[in-house]
Amino acid sequence: ETLSCSCTRDRRTLYKTSGTATQADLEVLSEGTAGSVFTVLSTNVATSSHSRLNVSASPSTGSTGGDAELFVYSRSQDAVAQIKTSGADGQADLEVASEGTAGSVFTVLSTNVATSSHSRLNVSASPSAGSTGGNAELFVYSRSQNSEAQIKTSGTATQADLEVLSEGTAGSVFTVLSTNVATSSHSRLNVSASPSTGSTGGDAELFVYSRSQDAMAQIKTSGADGQADLEVASEGTAGSVFTVLSTNVATSSHSRLNVSASPSAGSTGGNAELSVYSRSQDAVAQIKTSGDGGQADLEVLSEGTAGSVFTVLSTNVATSSHSRLNVSATPSTGSTGGSAELFVYSRSLSAIAQIKTSGVDGQADLEVASEGTSGSALTVLSTNVATSSHSRLNVSASPSTGSTGGDAELFV
Repeated sequence: ETLSCSCTRDRRTLYKTSGTATQADLEVLSEGTAGSVFTVLSTNVATSSHSRLNVSASPSTGSTGGDAELFVYSRSQDAVAQIKTSGADGQADLEVASEGTAGSVFTVLSTNVATSSHSRLNVSASPSAGSTGGNAELFVYSRSQNSEAQIKTSGTATQADLEVLSEGTAGSVFTVLSTNVATSSHSRLNVSASPSTGSTGGDAELFVYSRSQDAMAQIKTSGADGQADLEVASEGTAGSVFTVLSTNVATSSHSRLNVSASPSAGSTGGNAELSVYSRSQDAVAQIKTSGDGGQADLEVLSEGTAGSVFTVLSTNVATSSHSRLNVSATPSTGSTGGSAELFVYSRSLSAIAQIKTSGVDGQADLEVASEGTSGSALTVLSTNVATSSHSRLNVSASPSTGSTGGDAELFV
């Protein structure tokens, strides 16, 4: 049966009940293969001729009433609700708005027990033709409270994934941004493995990988008094490790840790400092190579007027807290190895090596000892051709004050 109207005024059909416990029903039912269709259609060319389906629970009096519900259900096939526009400048909107204290919820839910019954929210900008189109955007905004997006799984062996993937030339960006001017409006990315109960859980990992180009992680501040910090902290028994590793077999694939104070402009800046500190145990810095032709170098280099200093210092008051510089050539196996050398050189001024003690009972010792068949040698040598380039060994007992002091002795 077709009901039609050729009208010049509004056409209204009202389904109404005034009974206390009654219900007003409009059922579009089909038992045939073509199914059933309920259409709200506007064919007028005016931009104001909207087509609208109102599902409203609006009590005539008071402030309470029932829910307004739109239910789309299929017992055996897909349930589809499509909001679509074909207009050149048209926009398809689905708004879930609440003016009440309970807020609003948009739920994509799958209750089937099959592992293939995924629940998915697709935000897709896929042009029907051509290779250009608009952005696909997911916008979560709160004007006065927190804005939260949570990806969570409660399955025993499941994994929660957030993938920011780009197949285009511009790549992909994951941004954690704070634009408030308050000093407390921090911007933070938390990667946390925090079990809800117990004391064991998985690792917390941040993985930055590039298959063919550089992999970069930059911690930067542009604030006048800002400080950029990278802290590798451990409260567990295994301690913490900061590793700079290169696994490529090329001789040019160096592994380098740069600690640099390089001002962007001008000639002044802060210090470049590397501090290795232990409050209660040893502080160890090792420079080691295992290559057959490798050489382990520690260079303390200065291009400034203050020169350079290499200090081995002990500040503890115990008589056993010695300060020692070991230069040792000790092969791990066998009885042969290289020389142990300490080289003090100046190209244009004096080369000075001083062994000094200020202790009341202290003694300054320089021992040239050999356990080998070649013996030992202490050489004072001058190679300059000038007649004034003397070579001298001074053995002097010269007190800094007064007229008495110890003997000056040379014992062979």
